[in-house]
Amino acid sequence: FSFWSPPASLLSKISLLRPILKKRSSKQKTLPFHGKLQHVKNANITVECEECGMWRLVYATKKLTKAQQKTLMSALDGMSFSCGSPLQDLEMDHELKDTVFVRNMNCCDPIEILYYPAENE
Repeated sequence: FSFWSPPASLLSKISLLRPILKKRSSKQKTLPFHGKLQHVKNANITVECEECGMWRLVYATKKLTKAQQKTLMSALDGMSFSCGSPLQDLEMDHELKDTVFVRNMNCCDPIEILYYPAENE
């Protein structure tokens, strides 16, 4: 029993019609991990862009202690944040620099979807 297989020319036309078969454009990875709601709740901190006034989420790979949150908050108080600025430029201990991140976004980008269910203080 043999199955009919379409010719190669027909297969190439089908792949043009079906967008799922096309290669997806690769987005620039802005976090060293796939940011999820738990990463947002681990930090429980947002920062406001000075230029556009948008709130940006701080992601943490593991839950921050109260002391680490205080250290991060004091470092953020002395910094003027704008969209696209990395948190690794802040004056804080090495362990915290490897733990907290913010997405590389522009001022024209909307607020992240994870901002709404995160219920940040």
